[in-house]
Amino acid sequence: MLLGLFMCGAAAAQVSARDGYLGLQLKRSDFRIPCGSVAFPCDAGSTFPLYSGALLARPVGVELGALQLRDGRLNGTTVGVVGRARMAPEFGVYGRLGTTFVRAPTSVLGAGVDPGAGVSYGVGLSWDFSPSASAILGWDSYDLRFASGERDTVRSTSLGLQWRY
Repeated sequence: MLLGLFMCGAAAAQVSARDGYLGLQLKRSDFRIPCGSVAFPCDAGSTFPLYSGALLARPVGVELGALQLRDGRLNGTTVGVVGRARMAPEFGVYGRLGTTFVRAPTSVLGAGVDPGAGVSYGVGLSWDFSPSASAILGWDSYDLRFASGERDTVRSTSLGLQWRY
């Protein structure tokens, strides 16, 4: 996490206008591990994670974000490299590859998540509806390691807004 903060700070110090961004997403996730009554209830909730990034050398940048899954019961941080490409003047695509650091506030009967790192990646579409704002539609995948020793891939879809500065 500290490496990610350092990378984003170093990138922000070297970027020009409109190369840094801040985003907010409405995210819904899908787990393969079954729900439980205490640790992972089956409530179909949504979360609103916040993230920030900066382009280092067009079209590649770094991104640091907060992560909440399973109705906010799993919290973490994502650090990754992002690549962007324009498909039309107002439309673009992006891809993200990085690491996810996840922790659960409680662990009940082995149903919690071990603190640790996992691989994360995602793809998405963006629509620049103004010079400083975009709408984002994305799909992400997170590799999590559970206390039982089982690994789970959590898939997430998101809809969000991104502001460039």
